[in-house]
Amino acid sequence: MTAQYLILAVVLAFTLNHANRFVRAAGTLLAAIGLAFIVLSIVLADLDGTFAALPAGLGEAGPLLLNAQAVIASVAVGACNRSGPCSQSEPFSAQIS
Repeated sequence: MTAQYLILAVVLAFTLNHANRFVRAAGTLLAAIGLAFIVLSIVLADLDGTFAALPAGLGEAGPLLLNAQAVIASVAVGACNRSGPCSQSEPFSAQIS
């Protein structure tokens, strides 16, 4: 699973910084889909009891923190689906030069 996240990160870096606006749009869509799948995996882990089987060191706050992360990821998916801070009019490389 870690290799898939690394590949996704490289593909997102390439697409979100590409000169072609259609490639950047596809990268933004891919980022939103990736966030949606992360939210889905957290919800599924919550429903199947994975969070309940956390190590004792986290105490009672563990499930609450993981559910809070799921809410934050859900909000991020909603923000990226609207034209806002997730959309760029020019590649990042052009912004820093």
